[in-house]
Amino acid sequence: MDSIAKGDTIKCIFNIDNKNIFVTVSYTGEYSDFEGNKSYFFTNVKTEVEYSFTLSQIKSFLDAQERHEQDTIDLT
Repeated sequence: MDSIAKGDTIKCIFNIDNKNIFVTVSYTGEYSDFEGNKSYFFTNVKTEVEYSFTLSQIKSFLDAQERHEQDTIDLT
């Protein structure tokens, strides 16, 4: 993924109590700039709660965009 346009959805990840929570968010096409640091606004597609993420946070979510198949989990 090279870019995200207004209306595009991505999965973001929140780590709460050592559990990864995946949330699908939509880019609003807006950002704020505070002291040279841009924060980009996204809306939770289910709850409409708004979040802002820095570019480095958005880039860290990129691995979560892909799902991999694994039929069996080895617990040993």
